[in-house]
Amino acid sequence: NGLNVALDYPLIFGAGPIPAYGVAGAAAASAISQWAGAGWALWIVYRRLGGASGLRWNEAMDLLRVGGDLFVRTGLLTLVLLLTTRAATKIGSEAGAAHQAIRQVWMFTALFLDAFAFTGQSLVGYFEGAGDRRQKRRVALVVCQWSLGAGVVLGAAMLLGTGAVERLFVPTSAQALFGSAWFVAAVTQPLNALSFGTDGLHWGTGAYRYLRNVMIGATAIGAIGILIIDEAAAGALTLVWVVTGLWILIRAALGVWGVLRWD
Repeated sequence: NGLNVALDYPLIFGAGPIPAYGVAGAAAASAISQWAGAGWALWIVYRRLGGASGLRWNEAMDLLRVGGDLFVRTGLLTLVLLLTTRAATKIGSEAGAAHQAIRQVWMFTALFLDAFAFTGQSLVGYFEGAGDRRQKRRVALVVCQWSLGAGVVLGAAMLLGTGAVERLFVPTSAQALFGSAWFVAAVTQPLNALSFGTDGLHWGTGAYRYLRNVMIGATAIGAIGILIIDEAAAGALTLVWVVTGLWILIRAALGVWGVLRWD
């Protein structure tokens, strides 16, 4: 992250012999820092564990199958974000600006809520391996409660901070489109929290295929909803976030349903 920040200014605006690359410079800074981080991670693993030896190909294939399911799941999540951004920018530049401000806050809250998912994944996996079903279900209940509570708090904070976010991040020309879409994003935070929390619980039990299928179904419905929005209609940006809320609702409902079906 530090390298990304350090590279942004010279690559975007130019410095000394480095020309100004604009948006391409921002992309280059991100790509360079990502590769640097990946190389650093590989070096640390090699230094502490050494090189791989005695690779079991059947285990490698299991890993690739799990990775494939998660790739589809995460890829479809990214697809929804791309489709919503495309829809917002087709509405107009003001809608695109308002949407971007809302989405960045939404992404921040999603990363915050992922903390419960990671904790739930670790604990559920531990008790799953130990064969302790009672503790596994208890962890699921606690994770869902904390996720839901955090979602309510984050949603309330978003509503209370509407004016501050509008002044700091939304251009004046886009503020008329911001409020109602922001409201929808805020009130769906509890559902968002449950969707991410239950994702972590299912990771812990190894239900990667289930998560993939849930995301396929939710994204198919969400994508259809986004594509049929009339960009020229009044409140089109709000409709984009209503469809996003529906996508979140499907994921949350099926996530909870899957947990309730545990042995």
